[in-house]
Amino acid sequence: MRDVRKVPGKTVQCLTGHANRWAKTCLILSPLSSDLYAEVALSDAAPVWSELTLNFYPSLVGSRGGLFNLCSWFTEEGRDAIEDDLRAGRPATATTEGTVALVRNLVEGDRRITIGRTGRTAGISLHLAFGILHETLGLGKLSARWVLKALREEQLVRRVNLSRELLTKIEANETGLFDRIVTGDETWIYQYDPESKIQSKHWLPRGSAGPVKFKAERSARKVMATIFWDSEGVILTDFLEGERTVTASSYKAVLRKLNTALARKRCGELHLGVLFHHDNAPAHSSRTVRTVLREFR
Repeated sequence: MRDVRKVPGKTVQCLTGHANRWAKTCLILSPLSSDLYAEVALSDAAPVWSELTLNFYPSLVGSRGGLFNLCSWFTEEGRDAIEDDLRAGRPATATTEGTVALVRNLVEGDRRITIGRTGRTAGISLHLAFGILHETLGLGKLSARWVLKALREEQLVRRVNLSRELLTKIEANETGLFDRIVTGDETWIYQYDPESKIQSKHWLPRGSAGPVKFKAERSARKVMATIFWDSEGVILTDFLEGERTVTASSYKAVLRKLNTALARKRCGELHLGVLFHHDNAPAHSSRTVRTVLREFR
């Protein structure tokens, strides 16, 4: 006679028909299927079941002694699962204070060192070197930031002084400070500027092929545009004829146009004066341009 009992997560079937020869035999089934997990004989009076268990489940039981240990789990400890309990595992031998200190010294000595070279020098694996750098030391490899120019020491000092002067004016809440600032820049305007890859995107069903886009180049013909603006908007847009670039003489002529545009578009608004801001390109810092700027004061 077979007695079927329910255990949380598993089904236990007990053979009770021959209790005079052995206590009972449990068949523990998988909680998700009918695959047999183990045949556990709870008494050594059942040599047949012991042999079956050892033959069919050697990795689970291992030996006859392991079979009786498995039996005691279900009888004495009241277990219903045959999986091993979680253990701490093998202690870490590579991630020691000495290894972490060695990796830190390698990075401080060469900020461009690679993870592979770090692992080879420290005698550890690539995975462990990655973990020490990112998790233990909390480091990340950042790319260099592009800057426009390498400034000299006196240029850096001048930039700091100008920044402090602006901060002083802002903290003093000087009237209409930002409204007085006029700035400008130059840019090339192409007759034909092709669409970018993002601009040519299409909404399509999932799994469908994307649209085909031929690679196009900018047009060879272009014109230089000089634009000036303030807090209210664009004041002047000037185009050079042909494909000429900005020179001191052409920039001087543009500044005279800017002075006329300011008088027309900002009439009565700039009685406190204009704070003109432009870059220090050779055409902007020439002697003739500085002379024109002094005339506008």
